[in-house]
Amino acid sequence: MVNEEICRATIYPTWVSANVNSRNADIQANFADFLMSVVAKNSSQKIEKLIYQGGVNSMAGLLSNDGVFDDSGLGDSILASSRFVRAKSDATTNITAFDKDNIDFVLGQVYDDALANIPAIVTDTDTMFYVSPKTYGLYIQHLASTGSGVGYEYRATNQGFPQVSYLGIPVVACNGMFDDAMILAQKSNMFYGTNLATDLTSAQMIPAYQYDGSDNVRVTMRFGLGVQVGVVSDIVVAGCFAKS
Repeated sequence: MVNEEICRATIYPTWVSANVNSRNADIQANFADFLMSVVAKNSSQKIEKLIYQGGVNSMAGLLSNDGVFDDSGLGDSILASSRFVRAKSDATTNITAFDKDNIDFVLGQVYDDALANIPAIVTDTDTMFYVSPKTYGLYIQHLASTGSGVGYEYRATNQGFPQVSYLGIPVVACNGMFDDAMILAQKSNMFYGTNLATDLTSAQMIPAYQYDGSDNVRVTMRFGLGVQVGVVSDIVVAGCFAKS
């Protein structure tokens, strides 16, 4: 459920430059569309977080059901029975957080586990490393500092990184993904669904200013969503904790 209250006076200047209309008049259709789009965009960002982290009414996300990436959260997640790798900074030392010095080693650990146990996904064209924007940035920092040794020009931070990969497998940044977490999986093996094509959804704009003397508009949305995977055992997850 989405229930947002927006002050017209706050959002109106953002919209008015392209639409010369009076704020005190009834809500014009194009302004109404703009209001709905703002709420929809904010909601989509929260949905991205739910997909990975869960946490609303104990909804199971890919990596947790309570918004925390730990043994308990992962144990109640969609990927609870996936392959798990505890991240290390070298062959023996456990780490508590990803950084630019250990991120390459973590990627290697996940890749090695897949190669040893589920090698078919390593050569699949839609296999990817899924990481948070922060972890993605750490990997770019690593590549910049390593230079030509990993196939990039030796220009440190003075170069672009339009698309990065690890041994040919794309590394992609996912909004909503936990920091210090990593998923290696086929894109076609993870699914997100909603009931938007049914009659059980609704999106309404309520002109609260007409009834309570405020300048507010309320936007409500109701819909269902969920995540699922095809073959859980074909996915490798990495984290900085011991899994029971």
